[in-house]
Amino acid sequence: MKKIALLGREDREDVVFKQKFYYAKSAHYETATLKEIKLIPADYIMDEVREDYAAMKNMIYGAYPDFDSILTYLDELEDEIHNL
Repeated sequence: MKKIALLGREDREDVVFKQKFYYAKSAHYETATLKEIKLIPADYIMDEVREDYAAMKNMIYGAYPDFDSILTYLDELEDEIHNL
């Protein structure tokens, strides 16, 4: 995830290309800055994401983290990225 946050020039150009040629109304690339990027799903969809993760557990090999641990990690990572 940190590598994604620190995209190189070529990667940023890919994002611009996607924004131009594969427009998605729900995508807000202009706010995808290091200070504004969100890694945690919005509250209105959190229950669905939690249910989806629970449904996918059988697809994960070996030990897998519980959903709340993932959210905690993403919250810490988001703070770290915002402070770059």
